Amino acid sequence: MLRIKTQMKKLLLLALFLLGLLPLLLFGNTFLTQTDSVAAMMMHDLKEQKAQTVIVGSSMALYHMNPTIIGKATGRSTFTAAVTGLMPPGAIALTKELLRHSQPEEIVLVLESGSFDTTKEDPMTQMKLAPFLSDPLNRLRYWYDTAQEDGMYAERLLMMNSFGHRDAQDVRKSLRLRFDHEDASADILREWTGEYAYDNGHLRIVGAEPVDAEDAQDWFIRRDTGMYYEVMPRTKEWLLRYRDLCHAHGVRLRVVIAPEMTATVLREAERLTYLDSAQAFFAEAGIPCYNMLYAKESLLPDLNAYYHDYHHMTGEGADILSAAVGRVLAEADAGQDVSGHFSRNRYAYLESIRFMTNVWATMEQRGGQIALHADSNRGASVQPEYSFALVHPDGEETTLRSFGKNPDFSFDPAAHTPRKGSRIRVYGRAPGRAEVFRYDLPLDAAEGTAM
Repeated sequence: MLRIKTQMKKLLLLALFLLGLLPLLLFGNTFLTQTDSVAAMMMHDLKEQKAQTVIVGSSMALYHMNPTIIGKATGRSTFTAAVTGLMPPGAIALTKELLRHSQPEEIVLVLESGSFDTTKEDPMTQMKLAPFLSDPLNRLRYWYDTAQEDGMYAERLLMMNSFGHRDAQDVRKSLRLRFDHEDASADILREWTGEYAYDNGHLRIVGAEPVDAEDAQDWFIRRDTGMYYEVMPRTKEWLLRYRDLCHAHGVRLRVVIAPEMTATVLREAERLTYLDSAQAFFAEAGIPCYNMLYAKESLLPDLNAYYHDYHHMTGEGADILSAAVGRVLAEADAGQDVSGHFSRNRYAYLESIRFMTNVWATMEQRGGQIALHADSNRGASVQPEYSFALVHPDGEETTLRSFGKNPDFSFDPAAHTPRKGSRIRVYGRAPGRAEVFRYDLPLDAAEGTAM
């Protein structure tokens, strides 16, 4: 009996310790961690807004879904509640916070192809979102849900250890965003002038230069991973939980799959299988889904010129996308069949691409010959043409073969007296298109080539 009492006492002391530790952890993870300015402004506005439509998602929603434009198209007040890197566990925590403060008519959940191959959420996303969750039980469940996916229980419990304030200025910013929010936000927005603009949860990128795909041509070379592309069962479980959360509060749920830069898509075109799998899943789950990546040009013009990195668009591109999303939502609300706006599956989408996005080549020595093989990322119906040239160190070019459909070409380097530093240049084009892409290979990369 004495032994049992001793064990009970130890358990009671442990419980008291943990109860005392929890407030300390909540305090530390709230006030001793860095504060993300965008998340702070969005979460402040989220608790005050009463929008009829709320758009939830990651950076694809944050940068690309302009609530003013979408709301104008649908006739409903709209707000964007988004945190970069948000995955389904975080979306559930964010939506629970939203539903504590307002009762929207509908939620539009914005996803992307990367939403379906993992349920792990970046700890930095938790650092941005968790401090602004007002319900301790929601925060605790959010911690458990994210840690359960990646096993980082301790790291996610001690966020102030990984994301603590870097200096006094960090501390000052965090305190001001919490206790002097209006003035602090105004100061931050002034600092962002010419770079970003913020409105109703949407962060608009202004003044950014479009990405130059040719400068990053090696990154865009096609990757054949051999992976099995199917929406993970665990992802399906999370998305069904999200659906049930919305329906339990009488909120209609619709899904928008965000478009991506065509060069990024074609780099790993097999990932489109995720989208076909996702569309089938959402249809089975009774969740309306609009895949803007498969949108036809009659609905959504080519947006490739608006990407300022491989995933995010400038404000001009976001506005065009938002108008298209608003149009689809409004037409669906009116009972119209919107399926005609979209390619049916990945095969139809790839067939609709009438251009190429890059060119590259491989090279090897075969006896005294150098053998080249050109390739490119392109639409399924495109029959590319390739040209090969020798580029001397002074920039002078010698054409080795003019444009033709054969991707293979061999030549004897000795017949062209190359000099040290000479390069092979491969040109690629799609018939009927003005764009010409190029790719350079150092001639001495062919094993055994003498300069």
